Formats: sequence, structure tokens, C-alpha cells
Amino acid sequence: MTITIMVICVALEALRWIAGDLWAQIASELIFVPAWGLVQPYRFFTSTLLHSGIWHLAFNMYALWLIGQQLEALLGRARFVTLYVLAAIGGSVAYLAIAGVEAGGVVGASGGVFGLFGAFAVFMRLLGRDPKPILVIIGINVVLGFVVSNIAWQAHLGGLVVGALVAVVFARIPVRRAGAGRAPGAGGVPGMPGVPGLPGAGAVARSGGISGSTLQWLLCGAILLAMVAIVSAVYAFA
Repeated sequence: MTITIMVICVALEALRWIAGDLWAQIASELIFVPAWGLVQPYRFFTSTLLHSGIWHLAFNMYALWLIGQQLEALLGRARFVTLYVLAAIGGSVAYLAIAGVEAGGVVGASGGVFGLFGAFAVFMRLLGRDPKPILVIIGINVVLGFVVSNIAWQAHLGGLVVGALVAVVFARIPVRRAGAGRAPGAGGVPGMPGVPGLPGAGAVARSGGISGSTLQWLLCGAILLAMVAIVSAVYAFA
């Protein structure tokens, strides 16, 4: 899925140079403009597939390539896509909430990418590894968002927070694949069977009869509903 997201983003940017008029038409339908978000909510995510130019695309795709592959291998496709999509939407939600309904349009995968940064830092911490390198990268990019013009730092912040929250859900709620056994002393990151690291991956978390996997998805749904509530409140009081 990391490759798929990259291919879509690169193809859309290439279209700008190959068929500018068609790209402009498509971009007008995908870009996130806060004032249009209420009637065209799909823009909260589709805007993350567009970029403002080659360098903007190159930075995001490089970061996605480095971090995305590792997280996808760790989480599996479904959880990785859920993490990325929720973080990307979270970036747009934060931009709306902080910049306001009257703010200009915004594009870029930065919200999703920062969500991967946040998730990676969470997993490194839970695996007992030093999270400082990724925290330094996050810090540098957060600072750049404030000192460099035309960067939507709000989207970076929103994606970072949502990505970290989703990572905590996947990491702290253990699940087990159907029929999978557990060797004595085996361990892993809770919520991600088969990944060596912290103890607890072999157990099935239950809350009122709900499996750990189901609980993970319910909590991801709750995060999405919380973002919907924030969006509704912003438009209601705008």
C-alpha cells in the first residue's frame, strides 16, 4: 500500500506536466478548501494525494518510502492504511480547526506522513529502542513549518497527533490471528502478532466479550467520530 499511495501521488503530479488542463480540473475537485469541506467532505482526504510541486512531492514521497515500508511490514496492510488515512484526515481537520473556515486551500501528504512519524516514534518507544532520531526529525519539521512560508503546520500537527493515537491503539490492545499458537516465552508488540519485542502479543484482549482486534477497529472508529465532531463544531460556530 505504501507503493500504491506513492504511485497515485506521483501520477497526479506528472499529470500537471503532461496534461495541465486536465490536472487543473482534477485538482479543483480534490484540493481541500475549508469552506467547501462541509458539503464535499471527501476533500479532507483527497487533498493529500496532490502536491504543490516537485520538491513538495519529493520530500513527502521520500519520507513515505522510508517510514511507510517499515510500518506496513509491522502492522499489515489493513492497519497501515487505517493509520495513514486517519492521520491524513486528521491533518485536514486540524488545518480547518486552527486556520479557520475562511483559510485558503491546502494540498499535500504531509498530514499522513507526520502521522507515520508519530506512529513510528510510539512503536520505537514500546519496542525499547531509542526514539530520539525520529523525534529529532519530527522536531526539525515542526520548526520548519513555523519558519518557512506556505507550509500548513496545522496539518503536520494534526497528522502527528492522530497517527500517534492510532499507534497506541494498535500497540496497546493485543490480538491473535485465528488459530495461532504461542510458544513459551514468545513476545511481541501488543496488537501486532508475530512482531518480536514486548510481551503480550499472543494474548487475546477482551472487553465485555469483544476481541482485541474488534476493539482496535472500534477505537479507530471512535477516533474518526471524534474528528467528525470537531469538524461539525467548527462549522456550527463559524
